[in-house]
Amino acid sequence: MNQANSAMESSERRSLHPLSLLFDVGSRIRENLVPALFAGFSVATGGMIGLYVGCTIFAIAIGFSIARYFTYRYTLTDSELQIDYGILFRTHRSIPVDRIQNIDSVQNLFHRLFHVAEVKIETASGSEPEAVMRVLGLEEIDRLRERLLTHAEPYRKASGAPSAVSNVDGSFEEKNASLPQADESVRLTPALPSEMLVLELPLRVLLQAGLLSNRGQVLAAVLIGYLIQSNSFSGDWWTGKVSSEQRAYWRNRIRDLWSSAVQQSESLGFGIGFWRSAVLLVIVLLLLLLLFRLFGMAWYVLKFSGYRLTSRGDELHVQCGLLTRVSATVPRRRIQVISVHRGWIARICGLASIRLETSGGGMGSDAEDASQTIGRRWFVPILNDSDLNRVLRSIDPELSWDLSAIDWVPLARNAGWRMIRAIWITTALLLAVVGVIAWFLDWRWMAWGGSIAAVFLVTGTMLARQRARSRKFARRGKFFLLRGGLLLQKTSIGFQEKIQSVSLRESPFDRRWNMASIAIDTAGAGIADHELRIEYLDAQDARREYGMLRNLPVSHA
Repeated sequence: MNQANSAMESSERRSLHPLSLLFDVGSRIRENLVPALFAGFSVATGGMIGLYVGCTIFAIAIGFSIARYFTYRYTLTDSELQIDYGILFRTHRSIPVDRIQNIDSVQNLFHRLFHVAEVKIETASGSEPEAVMRVLGLEEIDRLRERLLTHAEPYRKASGAPSAVSNVDGSFEEKNASLPQADESVRLTPALPSEMLVLELPLRVLLQAGLLSNRGQVLAAVLIGYLIQSNSFSGDWWTGKVSSEQRAYWRNRIRDLWSSAVQQSESLGFGIGFWRSAVLLVIVLLLLLLLFRLFGMAWYVLKFSGYRLTSRGDELHVQCGLLTRVSATVPRRRIQVISVHRGWIARICGLASIRLETSGGGMGSDAEDASQTIGRRWFVPILNDSDLNRVLRSIDPELSWDLSAIDWVPLARNAGWRMIRAIWITTALLLAVVGVIAWFLDWRWMAWGGSIAAVFLVTGTMLARQRARSRKFARRGKFFLLRGGLLLQKTSIGFQEKIQSVSLRESPFDRRWNMASIAIDTAGAGIADHELRIEYLDAQDARREYGMLRNLPVSHA
């Protein structure tokens, strides 16, 4: 009887939340800001045509919202999610339950005020969500997610999809469960696996991440844009065509600002000379740098406050956000590449971040929505090195961050020397160009060019040696690993069975140095920002690794 009631409840046709119309109209207004600005400009200039056009566009958009709200119905059966909407053009969409990968939700400040959220249902078919429900109540979202997981569990067990369960010590273990054998007339409802907390980020860690980040550069760009757009800072300043009045204006402003600082210092009892002036200038620059860091801290707190990474069956679930609450789901079977990023300051502080590349996910920053950005690009925005093993094992129980035990494939013996020679040749070409300019203009250019070339030569040589040492490649068990980067160290871990293609490349210069490169392609979208390519390998080592990777079985997950 209970099973019959459950089936009847799940097959009931349901509509969106009553506030859906309000939020959908608001979304239409945001999408039609350009016609609104055009209409406002037309009214301001005394015309009415723009007003009529803008009002017509708004009326049509609102009409579509009203029609969609009153006709939108969805039904969840044991095998599929059915969605119907439309009046003149009727749309019926059927999404098989076993194909549903993600059930993500986004809550902005107004959503949280009314206890609703926007729901996005994704499959592995592409980068766009299969269905967007704007909006549903939180209780309805929980009910929908629970029933989808319940109905999808038998299909996943039948396909042999691994489920991660927790041991007593907190580690993770994979188990394959087969579909229970039962009479077809009796449908068993499997119990949902319990949710486990993998990682939770306290406010202190978020503030530390913001302090180490460069998000304050956004504020600097805004300030520069304001100066460029201001009347006192015309575009001629950047082309060198600055009038004497503009130069005098900014010279006087800087002098007045400095004089004011000197007077304030003297009023506090500090005499000011050359060295104290230099110290004061350094203090001003440090305060400006601190302002940028505070901006980065505020950004991290707003975006990742309340961050929680949990594990439930075959899925990882991320929740975070202070004003806009984002909930993202990442199925383990869709993960293609795990990339651990560690800047040089982060390495000193023992911190790291994790990005994911998944099949069927977003195709880049322009095509991503909030849930895709959090679930992939910012999967773990910051964490301590001591937590890396726990997070990696929540993705796959065989993963480990013990990189010291890995047998890395070294680069070719002459890889560093080849990079250094490239730096020397570039420096020689730079000096030749500067020499030609100095011949036609002024020989003082040669002094500047020589100084720049000397700095470039020394730093380039040092960096080339370090680059050769930082690039590494290895295979370990069912994984392949790539490491590279000097200031920002990137270590990417991929699954060998999920490699879509592998290529061996040899340029004329590679053949000259008896080297080759290997490029690996997966079904991911490049969000990890780490090219899966290792260059300057010894040709014999490259051919051996290429043969091993090419003959691996391919998984289509």
